Order: sequence, then structure tokens, then C-alpha cells
Amino acid sequence: MPIMALGALFVILWQGRMRYIGIAGIGLALALWQFGDRPRVLIADTGGLIGVMTDTGRALSRKKGAGFVARNWLENDGDGVAQDVAALRWSVGKVAAFNLIQVSGKRAIASFAGCRPGDIVVMNGELAQPALPDCLVLDPKTLRATGAVALVGEGKDARLVSARDVGGDRMWSGWARYPKVPLDLPETRDKMVHKTK
Repeated sequence: MPIMALGALFVILWQGRMRYIGIAGIGLALALWQFGDRPRVLIADTGGLIGVMTDTGRALSRKKGAGFVARNWLENDGDGVAQDVAALRWSVGKVAAFNLIQVSGKRAIASFAGCRPGDIVVMNGELAQPALPDCLVLDPKTLRATGAVALVGEGKDARLVSARDVGGDRMWSGWARYPKVPLDLPETRDKMVHKTK
């Protein structure tokens, strides 16, 4: 965006043939925008919405609710569909080497049987009993300390990035009162099998 803004300012303010340099800057900004990577998985700061990038666009885990977040994700992806249409794309189980599980609602959380190694569990309520250490549980307590979470990168380069990591501890963010939570990807079953051999 800054490159585009500077290019536009150059076109508007400069006189003569040098203003065409600003058009080149705008073109460069548009090219960089087209080739920039969006996160493969986005998890809302409430745990109530997950978005996974598919071949047909971002698939959303819910047809309704968290509309502002869903609209922003779809808009930033350049996808002009409504939330309910994006929710029809949802058939996610495995993302990269991880199983992505969303547990939403009190009954679903109460009946949650647990997770296996390599699972990333996203829930919008608290678990009564702690989960297994081999999986990552993103519940409201964790998400309050991290903000929204994104899975970026592929394969060995995959990592979780939180809004707190990107934005930092600002006075107005409210994160300073929560201790930092490490967001380490869980080890997949394949990695664990290779480790034991």
C-alpha cells in the first residue's frame, strides 16, 4: 500500500514526464499485491470462525456469525462471495500435515472426546479437563493472550503467527495483562513415528 500511495502522490503532484515514474510505482504495487501469499489458515480471536484457503477460495467454518471478520478475510483474499457461500466450501479435515478440528458450542465442548497427535483444536469455550499435550488447543483463554492466529508457510516452513506477534504489546491492545503464550505447532503422527525409530 505505501508504494501505491507514493506512486499516486508522485502522479498527482509532479509535473511533466517524470510523473510516469509514479505510474510505474502503482503498477509495481499491484503486481506485488497479486503475487503476495495469504495465510493458509486464519483463526478468529474468539475461536468462533476458521478460514482455510482452498483451490476455489477461502472456506469458512460457519454460515453465520463473526460476519465482520468473515467479510474482511474474504475481501482481503479478493473473493467477493458472501459468508454463506464461502461456508459451502468447508470440508476441511487435514491442512498441511495437521488435522484441524473446530469445536463450537457448549454441548460440543462437553462431548469433546480429546485429540490426537498432530491435531489443532479450535474452540469457543473452555475445556473442563486438559487436552493431550501432543495437540494444540486454541481456546478463548489462549486466544485472549494471542489474538487471531494464522498458519503460514508450507511443509517444514509452516508456523503459527498471532496478531500479538505482528502487532506487539501496545498499551491499547490489552495483551500486556496476559502472559505470552508460545504457539508451537503440534508434532504430527508421522514425525512422532520417525522420532521413535
